[in-house]
Amino acid sequence: MFLEERYDAQIRTQREQVRRTSERRNADCSATKRLPSEILSLIFRQLSCTSDTRHQPRCISVTRVCHLWRTIALNEPRLWTDLQEIRGEWLQECVKRSKAAPLKIRYVAYNPRLEDGDVAALYVGPHFALPNSARTPFRDWTETPAKARNVLEPLFESPWKLGELHIVGCADDLITRLAAPTPYLSALTVARVDIPDNFLGGGAPRLQSVHLRMTRVSLGASWLKNVQRLTLCRWQPSGDNNTRTILSALANLTHLEFLSMSFPETLTASGSDSDSVTLPSLKTAQFSFSSNQLRLVGIFDYITCPIIEELSINWPPNFGDAALAKRVGQFFSKNSHFTPEILERNGTWSFSEMRLFGRGRDGIPKLYFRNCLPNALEDFLSQAFPGIRLRCLRIFVGGPVLKNYPIEELFISDPSYRMLLDEGPVYPSLRQITLVNIGLTPKAQTLSSLKRWLKAQKRLEKLIIMGSGAFTARNIQALERIVGVVEVVPVSI
Repeated sequence: MFLEERYDAQIRTQREQVRRTSERRNADCSATKRLPSEILSLIFRQLSCTSDTRHQPRCISVTRVCHLWRTIALNEPRLWTDLQEIRGEWLQECVKRSKAAPLKIRYVAYNPRLEDGDVAALYVGPHFALPNSARTPFRDWTETPAKARNVLEPLFESPWKLGELHIVGCADDLITRLAAPTPYLSALTVARVDIPDNFLGGGAPRLQSVHLRMTRVSLGASWLKNVQRLTLCRWQPSGDNNTRTILSALANLTHLEFLSMSFPETLTASGSDSDSVTLPSLKTAQFSFSSNQLRLVGIFDYITCPIIEELSINWPPNFGDAALAKRVGQFFSKNSHFTPEILERNGTWSFSEMRLFGRGRDGIPKLYFRNCLPNALEDFLSQAFPGIRLRCLRIFVGGPVLKNYPIEELFISDPSYRMLLDEGPVYPSLRQITLVNIGLTPKAQTLSSLKRWLKAQKRLEKLIIMGSGAFTARNIQALERIVGVVEVVPVSI
């Protein structure tokens, strides 16, 4: 047995030597060894500095790969600038390693879960956020611990260290410290605290994205003049509370590309004495109206947006005033040269949604309406867009069927298609139908109704069945005798 043990020991030693040699070979011959430090640093920065589940910088993993990577990471200040989820001893360490690089700071002195009545609005985002909204900055925010505040609060007095700043509910004396120009600040969120007149010393030359919620602010402030993205929710203007003041302030935001705004409840309409304004860079706009604010729709009569591509309107629940919707439609059509050709319709128990698209690049222009009743849609389309020629109709939930248009493509999902079969509309120009997630219950009756309806579409060329396992091979063969081309796609989009 002594001889066997000696050979086993030699084998273990040789295996260990092979392992070490393999590791050395992989390290010395790795393609990354030939990359310049600047390229590796750029790759590491893609990790950002968001925390992992242990609230430590994600780039920590990079420093543990090899000596070279650790050296590069420790000498790249921008890897250590995101303090938004960092906790404990790492917070102070990241501030030190960031050196002169601007920091990303999130300071929450108020936990939105603690107050009834506004939990959902602040926690899941602005109540008027529509499908093309940017991701709300209020999602999943929890109160900043006292230890973190001790590190973050002194940074409020170092304006050159601020790259992104997100504040929810801080003390008044803390926000008043932000009274000097911030040369590197690019993104700002302020919620539940009023913004003082001397905020940022009037100077934020790189500030591009601003989200304001439940705050009082002057839209005419000089620190806003270079903003490209502006979100205003449940806010109050400083000074005169009328549409003329808001229009005048917006006219100074010549770089504004994205605007999402709800109107203050106490805002008054200025009437015909308002001056017209032009927003030369605005491409995407969202507006929210409560039931008491429909008089403010007249603001569209005084706005010109020569390059606007997307407009979203959040109407009050059960909105059905086609005349008001027409004014918005005419504003958008005039500014974007919009002739809608695609209509999407969706609805649930809590809201309904209508989307109109052009046939251009990515369906631009786009007009979104939320809470618009189906029975008002036909009147709105005919009034707002005289001569409209809808060529594609997509119905996800709810009507209307819209028979009086040259529909060439029909996209419909369960359960809306049952309504379609019951009404049996004939589209003289229909060439393609897509059925999504369709069920056949009871099968014999439903399949029979579907075949009768398909036969009535005289110019139909193609049927696409998507994400439905209800159709057997025999069913598909029967449909092919009616349509000619039947394509089955196993997974819906």
